[in-house]
Amino acid sequence: MGPPPRRAAAAAVIVAAAVVQVPRIAPLVDALARCQRRGSALATVFESRASALAHAPRFYDRATADAMFDEIAQYAGLNFTSYLIEGARVRSPRRMMWCAEGGVGEYRFSANHVPGLRAHPFTPTLRRMRRDVERAVGKSFNAVLINLYADGTEHAAWHSDDDPWLGRDFDVPSLSLGAARPFRTRRRGDVNETSVTLGHGSLLVMKGAFQRDYEHSLPRVTGAGVRINLTWRYITPALRHLHNLKPSVARVLLHGDGVETHTPSTRDSRPIPTQALGLRRLAAGAAGRSTCTKRLLRRQSGAR
Repeated sequence: MGPPPRRAAAAAVIVAAAVVQVPRIAPLVDALARCQRRGSALATVFESRASALAHAPRFYDRATADAMFDEIAQYAGLNFTSYLIEGARVRSPRRMMWCAEGGVGEYRFSANHVPGLRAHPFTPTLRRMRRDVERAVGKSFNAVLINLYADGTEHAAWHSDDDPWLGRDFDVPSLSLGAARPFRTRRRGDVNETSVTLGHGSLLVMKGAFQRDYEHSLPRVTGAGVRINLTWRYITPALRHLHNLKPSVARVLLHGDGVETHTPSTRDSRPIPTQALGLRRLAAGAAGRSTCTKRLLRRQSGAR
């Protein structure tokens, strides 16, 4: 005696659904593979001893990266910082903002970085970005340094992110938005360089002993548009008190890699809002820049 008609009908529907769904698994796997091939997954650039450099050129898609750029570029906390060198206040070559939680507090790059960067809370967008980065890297982070490069003249000289409060070996993910810029790295004491282009929505991860073994820079680039970079860190609570014990940065600011010196005016000593970007200088080179860069320039100038 067979099953009741209703039960038999239900079984037939389940079998039919299974027959229909099984063939769809292969296209789904193919789609995921294509997504990874397009550059959203981290791939190793090089490995050396206990260090490694990994890169995902399209960690975020264009629309997502555009939205993030548009929001972060308006953060009022993005300002120049400064250093006291021989009694003079020397301005940083780019605007920065420090966001942290869990009692991390302010960030001072060195003993003469006065007054340092005060800690801002994470925004919902920064929390979302942190979650995505943590998932990709497999590590936790409780702070992020945001850098805004208004154009190709704003740069970062050769340095290492080897702040004592980060511990000995650690990962530093670097997320880029806006204009593409070359990222250069070299082993300490060596002249041979490796260069990686950091494009809109890309993720670069400096792993393990990278900060002990290597240094990196972001050189000047003629005609480059606005770029935002976010470097994520985990501040070890037990090492919090070591945050400003790095040597003086005077050598880098005054003598290193062509970094310009700056004797600030009264205006330079005050917080400089994002809207105070040099709009004429930026607009003069706007041709050919990315959509998100042009959108930022229009909004800051009051245009639509």
